[in-house]
Amino acid sequence: MRRRGPSWELRVYLGRDALTGAKRYATRSVRGPRADAQRVLRDMVAAAEAGVTHHAGATFRELCEAWLTSARVQLAANTAAETRRVLDRHLLPTLGDAPLAGLRAEHFDALYRLLQGGGDAKPSGAATVRRVHGVAHRALNIGVRWGWLAANPASGAMAPRVVRGPIAPPSPPEVASLIAAARRREPALATLVTLAATTGARRGELCGLRWSDLNPVTGELDIVRAITLVDGRTVIGPTKTRRSRRIHLDRATCAALAEHRRRNRVAPGADGFLFSTGPGREDPWRPDRVSRSFRRLAVEVGLDHVRFHDLRHFVATRLLGAGIDLRTVAGRLGHSHASTTLNVYAAFLPSADQHAAEVIAHLFNPNDPGPDIDVAATPRANPRRKRA
Repeated sequence: MRRRGPSWELRVYLGRDALTGAKRYATRSVRGPRADAQRVLRDMVAAAEAGVTHHAGATFRELCEAWLTSARVQLAANTAAETRRVLDRHLLPTLGDAPLAGLRAEHFDALYRLLQGGGDAKPSGAATVRRVHGVAHRALNIGVRWGWLAANPASGAMAPRVVRGPIAPPSPPEVASLIAAARRREPALATLVTLAATTGARRGELCGLRWSDLNPVTGELDIVRAITLVDGRTVIGPTKTRRSRRIHLDRATCAALAEHRRRNRVAPGADGFLFSTGPGREDPWRPDRVSRSFRRLAVEVGLDHVRFHDLRHFVATRLLGAGIDLRTVAGRLGHSHASTTLNVYAAFLPSADQHAAEVIAHLFNPNDPGPDIDVAATPRANPRRKRA
């Protein structure tokens, strides 16, 4: 540690390069009192002893920029844009110039308190702060993997819990009234609302549907892409989970799509977006256009509390309430894991504990008629093969 004018120059020996044999050093310049410089120097020494020798003097900003540049090819366009906004608006102005070696959990706790308190800006909600924490944690995890730091300081931070509000999906009569009103106002919107209320597909996924995704013979629909908005422009990309899925449509929905095709004079075998503007059908509806149209529709029929996303909740809760198994519902909604469906819709699972108790009791008392069980659906052991 050497004094260089108003700063302290810190230098830590990192050993010799394995290829060239040259000596390697980590260097930093710190302004402030000697005690601050000594604290940073101790962190640098600890990092060197832990094997974190590459980019030992890097700042949080340098890591975030390197991480986002590397991850951009794997992120959906809207996810990359949102990550960029979180960095520029919340993380980098406060912690961007902080050296990685000096970051601690308390620095992130202080930032979260500042965001929730508002400071000179509007206070941020718990969901926003959790999103900020998620971006910081992912960036620092990559830093650990790359060897830029020994441990993730955000792992010990106390991000606020997000209390999920109650889900209040519309009733079947309310959905029917929305579809009926849409038929009078805009038939194409009625078709889209029908698809949303029978498939549970996301708004962007519906906007991204093409005629080639529909098999009118089998009634199957492939959901392989989504339309998102990035800085006001439409971007065609993969679904939210980056996975495609195939779902079956009921006869009434297939008939609505056939009528939609005739109404728009789409020739057999022709492609293009199901919901499009322009003669070539290559300009898909924007997701915000769908939300605005649905909002006007809901207000018109006196259901201004219903959002377009509530149609997805409608599908999930009705299927679970009807006893459809969790994995099937998760697959139809496009959830990567059934646990996601369970976490969101656990309150809507039908109560089957009494039924389960009766099933077990019947095993020990065969004379008891037991519960009403579909014997054909009950799995049986494979019969033993007879010897020839």
